[in-house]
Amino acid sequence: MLEDVDEELATLSRDELALHQKIRIIFMGGISGVAFNSRGEGGRTGDVDFSFDTSTPKEVRDIFLKAVDQMVARKPGKFETILAIGKPDPINDQWDKHAGDGAKEALTRESRLVAWEGNYFTALHGDWRMQLISKMNRIAEWRSRSTEFKEKDQQDAKLFLQKVRQLPAYARTLDMNDFVAWGSMLGWDREQTEALTKVSMKIVTGDNMPGIAQAIKDAVNRMKC
Repeated sequence: MLEDVDEELATLSRDELALHQKIRIIFMGGISGVAFNSRGEGGRTGDVDFSFDTSTPKEVRDIFLKAVDQMVARKPGKFETILAIGKPDPINDQWDKHAGDGAKEALTRESRLVAWEGNYFTALHGDWRMQLISKMNRIAEWRSRSTEFKEKDQQDAKLFLQKVRQLPAYARTLDMNDFVAWGSMLGWDREQTEALTKVSMKIVTGDNMPGIAQAIKDAVNRMKC
């Protein structure tokens, strides 16, 4: 799918493309998990959520999205299921439409791991801390509606937590200040982040919550989450 978009960018006229450097996009969500087998061998994601690097001019963003539209139009059968259920294009910047400026700036600043490299654009994996807390929030939202969380969100969150623990700064017991700091990168206050952390923690780490500070464990157990 990414290769198809790169091919479409190549079809645009030189005047229309007018790129002085590669476009940079940043993955946020399932595509990063799938890349590291979070959903098992052969795991898939229905669509690719991404954010544009904040330095990307509007005209360049429009060029990239036009290439996506052309790719979908050229291969309608490949994506008809996604489009039929009302989802956005299979590669879309919906995350940017809901995130605040500070979150987008933090994602651009903190994301460095290359996920895919083409001729006309580069895709990076979003910062693991931001991806983890976003998935934890998704799980908490499902629980708040008294509905079952999606297994794929749990699988992705477990993978993102593993990736965070591999960072030298977090090869230790994680406390609430860690989660609050990651939530602040997304523009969330302490109260919101503490709440989502307590609700989702056991789902992400397991009942014993290994590597998590005792204060968080006690709070989670008091809530019977």
